[in-house]
Amino acid sequence: MPAIKNGIINTYEAAKYCQSINETSSSLIERKLSEFGPKKSKDGKFQIGYMLSFPLLSYVKMHNDGSYEIDKGIIRYRLKLLPDTKRQAVIYLFSNHFSVSEGAKTEELISKIDGKHMMQLSNGIVPVDNYFSSKTYPWAINASNSLSDKIRKDAINEVLSQVCALDIVDQQKIRAVTVPGEVHYTFPDFFNGMGYRGEMQLTDYSENSIKRFRNYLFDKYKNIKSLNDTLGSEYRSFNEINPPSKNINTVHLNNFFEHLDYASSGRLAIYGWAAGNGQGPAKVRIFIDGKDVGYAESGLSRMDVYQAIPTLGTSAVGYRYYLDFRKMSKGIHVVDVVHDDNGKLTLMKSIDVPVMDRQQTKPVRVGEGIKLLEEKSMKFWNDYPEVRTNSWTFRS
Repeated sequence: MPAIKNGIINTYEAAKYCQSINETSSSLIERKLSEFGPKKSKDGKFQIGYMLSFPLLSYVKMHNDGSYEIDKGIIRYRLKLLPDTKRQAVIYLFSNHFSVSEGAKTEELISKIDGKHMMQLSNGIVPVDNYFSSKTYPWAINASNSLSDKIRKDAINEVLSQVCALDIVDQQKIRAVTVPGEVHYTFPDFFNGMGYRGEMQLTDYSENSIKRFRNYLFDKYKNIKSLNDTLGSEYRSFNEINPPSKNINTVHLNNFFEHLDYASSGRLAIYGWAAGNGQGPAKVRIFIDGKDVGYAESGLSRMDVYQAIPTLGTSAVGYRYYLDFRKMSKGIHVVDVVHDDNGKLTLMKSIDVPVMDRQQTKPVRVGEGIKLLEEKSMKFWNDYPEVRTNSWTFRS
């Protein structure tokens, strides 16, 4: 509050000012939480507390030579919220891909000093990105000797040491400790590209990551013959193996095991939502090349749909069917998503599913769909696959 009264609107400057006068945000927390109700519900079942977050990379003073110190004073000031506030708290220790230092100066310096422990795309690019006011840095996830990981551990140890030094009455205000992380680089263009549209771009293809991948295979199979016998491959040594990274639809494969897409495991998820007819979840049947293969799983929770269309009256409108195409013949098959309304069948979606062989032979049509009237009386949407197209294919 003093920072606000003094016209300070920059978050980092406000934090520095409040620390300089040794005042926490306890009064603001109490005022805001009181708007929700009393600290404890009348029946005693619920309490309203707060999350005390610790962005670990914000507690380090970095030097250009790679040395650093943990700022114990900032951590001590952060923990002052516990004695200053009567409410209970959940401590959140985090150090993910999102920058937390002012102007991302700390993260940028770490990335320059220890670039070998940054994740890479298959084309060698290190995907530093932006998300609202933050930058995102793709720290290698499984790299215990990286600079960022050493800093995290030292910062966590300092936080825990200071927690243990608190008075017991303040320690007892801590209801839980959480450490959820962010490994969002499974998704390309994180700011705009959430979901399964477009080409999949994955990390990590850095030299260290590829080495760990080969070591994993060696530990599992012990020798190259055992691996080849299991996979049906023809590798001469583990050093020939690279993590899958290529799209079988658009890129020539040197061998079949370079292929990677959303269905490269051999199963294609077909999913969406259907409102039903007021008598429970809609029954959704799946036909392949005109043959009935059974019902999709239905009644799945779709809170996103319910929040967008509250008149549905329920979130249990989702459906999903896993199409196992590993034993299907090569070629373009037709998958029909059908609404079964007490025996009355209507077509919700028709999807072409091309199954490609290991030689990347262009698939030809091998099946036809079922002939039905279109479903027009029920609200529904097939999320994925999105369109009837042969622009994507899957391995078998």
